[in-house]
Amino acid sequence: MRLLTNNLQLSGQGSLQQQLYQLLQQQLLGGNWPGGALLPSSRQLAADLSLSRNTVNQVLQQLVAEGYIEGQPGRGYQVCSLPEQYFQPQPASAVTVKPLPLQHYSLPQKQGPVNGLLQPGVSALQHFPYALWQRLQQRHSNRVALSGFADPLGYLPLRQALVPYCVRRGK
Repeated sequence: MRLLTNNLQLSGQGSLQQQLYQLLQQQLLGGNWPGGALLPSSRQLAADLSLSRNTVNQVLQQLVAEGYIEGQPGRGYQVCSLPEQYFQPQPASAVTVKPLPLQHYSLPQKQGPVNGLLQPGVSALQHFPYALWQRLQQRHSNRVALSGFADPLGYLPLRQALVPYCVRRGK
């Protein structure tokens, strides 16, 4: 069964992406859309709500990541048919974020100018071999596995080679 979305209305509060996310999440949490139902295509959803397709695709990907919907190859997105206990809405006031203290883990705060040397997360980009990287990228751009269309579980021969190792380490 394919869901109809032409009667949905955005709230007008927040960014378009936030509005669409909240609208779809409310439909899912409210039980208005049964498990297993197919959402309209991203083109149709974008047309129904007068949004860009990029905005719709970003929201759909977020809902997939959170487990509300799942992608069906060649069919679109389907509402997950999980028990309702997984989809309990949290009141906005229930979520509290505590700021970390300045000296978390009793580490001294860095003093002086920041030059990027020996700082975690700061790469020495001037040493990166951009020309070699570009040549390798062009040489292997036709490989399907490098485009993100490979087996999500990983390279099968590597997984098969790791099984005996894991079995030995587990004993």
